[in-house]
Amino acid sequence: MAGKETPQFDEVTVVNAQGTEYNLSRSFALWGSSGDWTASFWHKGKLDVKGNIKIVLHQEPTIGVSAHLEKAESCSSYAELGKTATANGVTITAITDRIEEKARVSLVSPPMEGFSISDYGIDGVHMHDENHKLHVIDGTSGERVKIERIPGVSAPASDFYFTLREIKEDAHYTLTLPEISVTYRDEVSVKLPTVAQEHMDKTFQLAGFPVTVTKTGKVAPNSLRVYMDLHYSEQALLPSIFLI
Repeated sequence: MAGKETPQFDEVTVVNAQGTEYNLSRSFALWGSSGDWTASFWHKGKLDVKGNIKIVLHQEPTIGVSAHLEKAESCSSYAELGKTATANGVTITAITDRIEEKARVSLVSPPMEGFSISDYGIDGVHMHDENHKLHVIDGTSGERVKIERIPGVSAPASDFYFTLREIKEDAHYTLTLPEISVTYRDEVSVKLPTVAQEHMDKTFQLAGFPVTVTKTGKVAPNSLRVYMDLHYSEQALLPSIFLI
């Protein structure tokens, strides 16, 4: 749940169609000086909720939000959910929806053997320049549109809005992910000398990628600083493009 210029609260209450109440306690929250915040709420146990429900926000005055729950339709592949592309062994699907004058995009990926996506590049990866950030191009004007990240506490950040400049059936936009960040489930043990060495050339493989130890330096009697070359390559940038 996310709030903008509103007070935070410690719990929310979900009321099912029979009037049974379930209190969900806040388990994690982030907030800024401007009054914006995000939080997660959890309930241990089974929730008997379906059909018409109400979510009660404990503010002054109390706010009740009505909602209707329906069983989601199943699908046989991620491609049925939205535009899908694969590059460098990574498959990403863009699920789109329209909320008034805005488009909402949710990025999802199927489970992948050996690694998981840790950053889709909405805010950019590793402080690279703007060209490496996820971006959306208006198909009519050819200009970038402003992206509004949807706040939340879950990772990786995978949802965002952008304002539709034209509400037409034939309007189209191009979503490009130049680079993403992934985490590999791999580890390696490397023996290093305990004394400082100004010049080293010790290369090993980590998750199939070369890593080179270039030098080591003492920072304290029992601490060693290790310098590594990760062999970053521009050629590894994802050519993934989604039409939405």
